[in-house]
Amino acid sequence: MAGFSSGGLVAYEMAQQLVAAGERVGMLGLIDVFAPGVKIDRRWRRRFRGPGRPIVRELQEKLYFLLLHPLSLDRWRSFGSVGEAHRWAHWSYRASPWRGAADLFLADESKRLCGEPALGWRRYVTGELRIHPIPHDHGMCVKPPAVIELARRLQVRLDEAAES
Repeated sequence: MAGFSSGGLVAYEMAQQLVAAGERVGMLGLIDVFAPGVKIDRRWRRRFRGPGRPIVRELQEKLYFLLLHPLSLDRWRSFGSVGEAHRWAHWSYRASPWRGAADLFLADESKRLCGEPALGWRRYVTGELRIHPIPHDHGMCVKPPAVIELARRLQVRLDEAAES
């Protein structure tokens, strides 16, 4: 099981639920995924803010979350975009420790801009955390030519998981 960016958090939680249901997860792949609660360097956030999402709106979103979420008033929040709903879900997620090995496919630029080694996953993955550096930045690591190397590495890990 693997996921890219926020899809990696979905894969992480799906793997947790499968294991809790008695299923085996042969491989957990996190493709350039920040762990929950990681403080992301401002330079990285600026890249994804863009001209349509000024800092004032970002602060407003975070303030809404900090006020409404602890009071369980989430249902009263309407989102102006899919991006806002995505950020709210990311802020709300509370991860449990993963009691197995995981593979982190890590974009070079994310590693440099995150400020935390392994994008914060060492505090969640209790087994071996294998790190696979991927050239390029977050968005480009899933586009040619970098995605070819990513696919090759994923296939190697899937084959190893299938054999064990």
